Amino acid sequence: MKVYELRTFGRIIKGMRKAKRLSQEELAAQAGVTRQTINHMERGSNTPRLDTIESVAIVLDQTQSVFKEYLKIQNDISVLIEWAERCQDTYSSFSKAIIKKAIRLSLQNNDTNKAVNALFQWITWESARGNKVNRRKINYVTRFFNSLNQDNFISQLAYLYGISFKSNKQFSAFVEIAERIIERVKNEDEKLAVLWYQYANAKYYQGEIWKAYHASRNALERQHLLNDDSVRAKLFSRCGLICLQLKAYQEALVHFHSCLMLTLDQDLKDFCHLNLGRTYYMMGQYDMAREKWTNLLGTLKDDDFRRININNDFACMELRLGNYDKAQECIQEAENLLPIARNKGWHMYNSELLLHRRNKAMLLFETKGDVGLKNVLQIIKELKVTYLQDEYDSTKDYLVDKLEIMYNMIN
Repeated sequence: MKVYELRTFGRIIKGMRKAKRLSQEELAAQAGVTRQTINHMERGSNTPRLDTIESVAIVLDQTQSVFKEYLKIQNDISVLIEWAERCQDTYSSFSKAIIKKAIRLSLQNNDTNKAVNALFQWITWESARGNKVNRRKINYVTRFFNSLNQDNFISQLAYLYGISFKSNKQFSAFVEIAERIIERVKNEDEKLAVLWYQYANAKYYQGEIWKAYHASRNALERQHLLNDDSVRAKLFSRCGLICLQLKAYQEALVHFHSCLMLTLDQDLKDFCHLNLGRTYYMMGQYDMAREKWTNLLGTLKDDDFRRININNDFACMELRLGNYDKAQECIQEAENLLPIARNKGWHMYNSELLLHRRNKAMLLFETKGDVGLKNVLQIIKELKVTYLQDEYDSTKDYLVDKLEIMYNMIN
């Protein structure tokens, strides 16, 4: 750090202080630091601590101006990355400027690990906002994977997965990075098993079910590396859902029962029972499905949003069986709960609303004939571009069967 840069920064802070008509003692007291700290800052004796600068900037009511000047003198890469993290919610554009400097300094110092850490930070922010991540950033963070600290890299990738899951399941950056490095991981350990599970999850939500299946098989092969039974239980649950999509119903049953044997989480148990009912329904074992769903509904509170899941499945089954009154009851209960779920920001709202609309269209088609046909066709079109491929297939098959019956009646 050149001395004149520190002194220039000090003169700027001193000018701001005087403009506020504060003494060094008054600024120090309001910022929660000592007068000596302010004195050293204004003389340019050293680079002030980040916490000090944040406090002083608030007192001077010149946050952006102080930050802009501080960025010129702060060259500690770790501090820059921490600072960018703190700023990203309030000053998102400025946080990018901080990260750019951290990357530039890392490259000047030939410190690839810190450069990758900084880029990961940037990629994570872009993913959190639902923005498309520049491929050059992904190319850079994966290019040096073999020479990096792989444990740290996979931890950062796991964090990116968590952010992506919360951000409307926008997994594009996570998937692209995972696909480039997952076969190159040297250590067969718990982190690798979890990474395969996360990758399977991401491909499931992207609608690439066969890739999700193969990833889940890789995770299952490494389940012995998982020390936490709760993680293993979630893995089996996800494998069951993937098998449901692929119509591998017997395998799905095995996975859901394995999950039930491992988990102590009542919500996950309920989820497995719900999907066991769905599996029995898809296998044509309607009484078993009805029993599972009826028992589960009896344990859930009236305002539990999972009742929407169950009633959507229940309604679809009863429609196929010609039990229109029962289907209408299920559709009505789901309709009553959906507005509350929307207002509460329920993460499954959009997909379950689509299935609810499907059921209403099917009921209209069953009871009014051609009146509901256009609606069913529109729902099939919407389902095709979601991860709900089993629902797309079953709805399409339903319509084909109904149209074939109508054709045979005419002829």
